[in-house]
Amino acid sequence: MGIVYRAKDTMLERTVALKFLPPMFSKDEDAKKRFLHEARAVSALDHPNVAVVHEIGTGESGEMFIVMAFYEGQTLEDIIADGPVSLEDTVR
Repeated sequence: MGIVYRAKDTMLERTVALKFLPPMFSKDEDAKKRFLHEARAVSALDHPNVAVVHEIGTGESGEMFIVMAFYEGQTLEDIIADGPVSLEDTVR
């Protein structure tokens, strides 16, 4: 649940993924709680297939965001659009 952008961490000079809670949910307290729960759950994991969470915060306009590690690659949507995914690739 969110809108993800490729962004530049200017303090540490690295590329990051910046995930925002969609504006339509900015006043929805349940959505904000789920977004925070997602950030906490992901940050508690240490696994090569799970993005590292660097920070969670609220912007000047009240929008919630999560700063995560950025990984080069294709989106799941793009992979699926290319056709059926083999069992081997799915498991990998």
